[in-house]
Amino acid sequence: MTAARVHNASSNRAKPALERKDVFKSVLDSPFRISWPSIPMSVQTTTLDLILEMLGNVAEYRSIRKRAHKGPDVSNKKRKIGEDASAVVGDSSQTDAPPPLENDNDRPAILNHISFGINQVSKRLDAQIRLVRKVTSSSSVGVISIHPVLIDHFPHQIAAYNAGKPEQPLKMIYLPAGAEARLAVAMGVRRIAVLALDVDAPGLDKFEKVMNAVYPITAPWLIAALSPAPRQLIPTHVKQMRTTAPKDMKLAKLMRAQGKAAARKMRKEKAEQGKKEKEEVEKKKNKTALVSCVSAYTVRSSDPGTRCAGKTAVEDYLVSKEFERVRIRLDAEQLSDTSSDVLDDAYEDQVASRHLSFLSLGPTSSTPASARKTRSFASPDALLDYVTRNWRRDWVTVDLTTREAIEMFALRPFVLVLSIDAPLLDRFNRFCARFAACAGTRQLVLRLPRRYTQVSLEDFVREDDYVRFGSDAMQDLVNIRVSNSFREVAALHAHLDEVNPLDPGHLRPNWDTYFMKLASLASQRSNCMKRRVGAVIVRENRVVATGYNGTPRGLTNCNEGGCARCNSNSDAQSECVCLHAEENALLEAGRERVGAGSVLYCNTCPCLTCTIKIIQTGVKAVVYNLSYKVDEASARLFAEAGVELRRFQPVKRT
Repeated sequence: MTAARVHNASSNRAKPALERKDVFKSVLDSPFRISWPSIPMSVQTTTLDLILEMLGNVAEYRSIRKRAHKGPDVSNKKRKIGEDASAVVGDSSQTDAPPPLENDNDRPAILNHISFGINQVSKRLDAQIRLVRKVTSSSSVGVISIHPVLIDHFPHQIAAYNAGKPEQPLKMIYLPAGAEARLAVAMGVRRIAVLALDVDAPGLDKFEKVMNAVYPITAPWLIAALSPAPRQLIPTHVKQMRTTAPKDMKLAKLMRAQGKAAARKMRKEKAEQGKKEKEEVEKKKNKTALVSCVSAYTVRSSDPGTRCAGKTAVEDYLVSKEFERVRIRLDAEQLSDTSSDVLDDAYEDQVASRHLSFLSLGPTSSTPASARKTRSFASPDALLDYVTRNWRRDWVTVDLTTREAIEMFALRPFVLVLSIDAPLLDRFNRFCARFAACAGTRQLVLRLPRRYTQVSLEDFVREDDYVRFGSDAMQDLVNIRVSNSFREVAALHAHLDEVNPLDPGHLRPNWDTYFMKLASLASQRSNCMKRRVGAVIVRENRVVATGYNGTPRGLTNCNEGGCARCNSNSDAQSECVCLHAEENALLEAGRERVGAGSVLYCNTCPCLTCTIKIIQTGVKAVVYNLSYKVDEASARLFAEAGVELRRFQPVKRT
């Protein structure tokens, strides 16, 4: 077998001559690397001429068959990767050649004994290596360590085959420059990088003199592995490798640094984008699954809650945010004439819809606008069971009107209770306006229950007092409180955008909110007469220590007269014996437990004395809630020491 090597492989680092210069680098020559054989130019030229003579009219034959073949031309690049290598050994025909026609007597015999193309020749060599080395499977060629430069692996494959000591060893001859184009023309293909001939190819006897001048490629370390001969040391050599380098090395380093900076910036932007996408996914996971708009509470069937606060407007707002309405069907007793004396919102929607249709002379609808596309349930238990099984979807209801129902739903971590209220006189005026609008359309309603009659301001106030101050008041169960004193619905919606009921922080506090609440809770233990201050030191989102301000252990509490300065009007700090909350927490933790990356949460901005101690203990960030008289001075010290100081931004709930 013979192979052709071409000299047109250019380096990926090739640059214009004006930009780069030739340099020599000392490299360690691997003893396992098998170099290309040294072939005289006369042998190369003679071999090329003999191959061209052997190919003869192959190009003409292939051209005729391509014109006669009507199917698509399948190139080497589209060859099936998983092709069995054993099939390659038995069939040396090329897949890019057109299939032979019936009664094809003009097919050149050489086509049955020739292979060309890097992939095809490599597969045949691999298959032949496996055949001659079945008994020496423990020995292998380290091709993986060789740089995959197109055809640089062929010497290793041929040496691996020859190491098996076959009857006829493989020989390789690389051809002179320009051989690739001439062989491609002779074969009628676009290009040929490697060409292999079988030992029984017709006309191969003409290569006898050429073959005798070429020695087979061998590898001493492979032969030693296959024979019982004693092992010997294979020496290594240091050689000078010729390469290129930038002429202006300083400019090249600058450009390389700029490229690295641009790459880092791109990676950072991608990371931030991925973080934002992840946060969006987390928000979607933790988003509120059900919002109960509590503005009208019905503690008993005859005692309704506050009316005309705007819960329908809030419900419509949430529906515009892709929430789905859910309803609880009322029993017959709740729809009786004696259940209430105040107009309820469900009936308002029905009457308003009919009134609008009457005024516009359009067709009336039997279904209120707010009730369309609404799921209904027979009881709060049925609704809770359904939304629990479908908690990833967003639901909104205004029908949880008892404390028992609200408490049952509030146990779920995905339920948010929103209270919508308005000034009493505003709600009464809205009620009167709606009653007047509905009274003019009574003739459109088949039956107007007695509870839809006008009520006095005194009755309206009595019902409001019962809801607010009765034994079953529910304000303690509310997550968000909205005061609807707005004159327009658009203004209410704008306020809801600021409150953002969809923020997961309303149900599950973030770390800042969580630790600030702990600091505020710690401040409740304060005994200082001046102010309540609490502090929490956190490391990797774990509480290290807490502290609050007051007199030291063993002394009388400040609020019991233990600190004369705090119990008088004196401003002398030196007379104060109270420990500050930050000091207390730092003393409790100690420098070793504070460590690197700790964060201090304090409900009040630290004073100058505490600022110095915080910096000294190695705290990296300080989060505070309330301002203090020396905020600017403390901020300057923190900035100089590299400690982050930021003010806590609580989630808006009103």
